[in-house]
Amino acid sequence: MVPFTPDFDEIVAKTLKKWHTPGIAFSVVHNDETWSKQRTAYGLARLPTEPAATSTLYYVCSTTKAILCAAWAIYLASPANIDSDGSRRITWSTPMVDIIRDDFVLQDATTTNAITLEDCVSHRTGMPRHESSYGRPGVETSRDIVRNLCNLPLHNTLRTHFEYCNTMYVAASHALEVVTGSSNAKMFRKYLWDPLEMHETYGGMPEKQKSVATGYTFSHVPGEQGEASGELREEPNKDLEGISGAGYVMSTADDYAKWMRCLLHGSGPLSPEMIKELWTPRTIVPDDEEQREHFDGVICYCLGWFKATYRGQEVVWHPGGVTGAGSCVILLPKQKWGVTFFANIMGASALMSSLAFWLIDDLLSTPTDERKSAFLDQQYITALEKERDSLPKQQVKLYPNVPDRRVAPLSLPLESYAGTYQHAGYGSLNFVYKADSEGAYLYAEVSRTFGAEYIFRPVNGEHWLGKRWVSVWPAKGALRARSKIGADGKLKGFEIAMEPEMPDTMMWFARTE
Repeated sequence: MVPFTPDFDEIVAKTLKKWHTPGIAFSVVHNDETWSKQRTAYGLARLPTEPAATSTLYYVCSTTKAILCAAWAIYLASPANIDSDGSRRITWSTPMVDIIRDDFVLQDATTTNAITLEDCVSHRTGMPRHESSYGRPGVETSRDIVRNLCNLPLHNTLRTHFEYCNTMYVAASHALEVVTGSSNAKMFRKYLWDPLEMHETYGGMPEKQKSVATGYTFSHVPGEQGEASGELREEPNKDLEGISGAGYVMSTADDYAKWMRCLLHGSGPLSPEMIKELWTPRTIVPDDEEQREHFDGVICYCLGWFKATYRGQEVVWHPGGVTGAGSCVILLPKQKWGVTFFANIMGASALMSSLAFWLIDDLLSTPTDERKSAFLDQQYITALEKERDSLPKQQVKLYPNVPDRRVAPLSLPLESYAGTYQHAGYGSLNFVYKADSEGAYLYAEVSRTFGAEYIFRPVNGEHWLGKRWVSVWPAKGALRARSKIGADGKLKGFEIAMEPEMPDTMMWFARTE
């Protein structure tokens, strides 16, 4: 069956226009079909004229996680590991401190000693995202990121909650480099890419000149009819080598067809037993996760893969996103069917998911009135509107007893709060004094792996209300901050609730100038 019909071409054109998306590339695998009609691309890889192609390089984003876990599975079964003495042999249950003892230290000693390799790659360590903590001077390499974990607070008890965490995947990536003595890129190529002839897949930005899709963000999110005003902003292509197995791979739709075939057929370097292990559930994903509306029943996280059912079919998948790009791989193992898409717009894994489900619904002959693809777009819009509508509610929750008018002034003129502040785990924040129709405020922009912007306005006394905008998600979130004045009358720093999942945990940023 040829998946890319005229009807599909039409819905792709409408979807790209609606979400201001320059281009997208697809590959579909079904049974042993590998012909060119199973892969196609639409739109532009780079404005204004460079067309998207299935040979165009895109960030594969967090679908890298499945590659890391597959590489670990191959290493664990290799003679280099199996033939080593018992004290050095590694399994999924090996504590991380036994692999990278000098680097892996958390704020809680018991948790440090208990976390295993399996915990790190199944998002159950209790460590939240802390996305703004890395990709800055001094915390750029995978080892830097792992060593910075000691400066970041844990959120949940080990193995009690699903909590998506890129930094723990970085830890697993660093551990693989330590035990193999080679970079992840070299091991991925040795274990997977060369055997599968994935010659246009790279760990980070390729050294040789290649056709790489340019990433974009749209300054305003479209409404239901796609009528939002705004501008398409080009994002610089970053070398994401520091986050390694969490999301730094670049590839093409052509190469990912080979990757999907390997997984669906248990062929090549991955045995059926390895694939079964990778797809065995480890953690239950809570109902409030954004992917809930896509699937039926319980969603689980395995090793680099989510797992659920759709219309009675087992589905394994993983989305991904970086600034200006998004991706998704969805596999239906019993059908020997899979789809991958790469697109060069922020939030593409959600924005383009209706297109993937259009293809799935075609495969399963889903009745028109039951097709998931028909309402995923609206569900995404509703989710964004809900987050926007909840911003005032977040503010009330953070400061429930604030009077309508400020009764306690700041101790110092607001402009004197501008300056640079430092936290051991998050690095520096440089507050700039600004003013608009709502009054004066402090503004900070942080350039990290995932960029962010912050606005802080005084509430009462030294209490502040912040708004956070992160580059991979268009909605804003609220956060608390509190400035501290010393006995000498000088500003000492800010306490800021930097991690969205920990709104009551204040982190100390000391003033440095």
